[in-house]
Amino acid sequence: MARLRGGGSGAAPEVAAAPGDEPRFSAGMSPSLVYHLLKVPEKRIVGPGGAVLNPRPVEAPARKSVEQAPLYTPAYVQRLQATVEETIAHSRELLARLKDQRQRVDDMADELLRDDGTFAPPAEPACTDERAACIACYGEHIGNSSVLKCAPQVKAFSECALRVQEEFLRAHTPAAAPAAAAQ
Repeated sequence: MARLRGGGSGAAPEVAAAPGDEPRFSAGMSPSLVYHLLKVPEKRIVGPGGAVLNPRPVEAPARKSVEQAPLYTPAYVQRLQATVEETIAHSRELLARLKDQRQRVDDMADELLRDDGTFAPPAEPACTDERAACIACYGEHIGNSSVLKCAPQVKAFSECALRVQEEFLRAHTPAAAPAAAAQ
């Protein structure tokens, strides 16, 4: 029969086995470890002869009545309410501006669109003569390197196009409309 020699000091046990016996081991645990593993509060354990086996005194946690402070003080709540009111007022102001801007865009779109909802094209394409002159010039000089001879026709067409754009902008820009009418 195997005997475990030595204490629970963590050292390797010495085993003496009798012939034909299987070795047997036993291990001991301190009462503190048992209580810890069982998650039971430790108690004082008194051994034979009145010796205390677990000398650490067990102290019950002191229970105190704790009053929780309010999460928000009245001054903080007042500041929050003022901030919310300012935000709401600012939002209303932005909505009013947005409605005004939308109305202006709608008015401008109505000016540009006809009654049936399509864009009214000009009665006659602009700069047709200048465009035709450019096309004819390029047609004459397309195969050789003398396309630079078409520069005067291209310049005339570009100036005509810019002039038409400026006239359109003067006629359809709200701020410039009264000034154009005075000229």
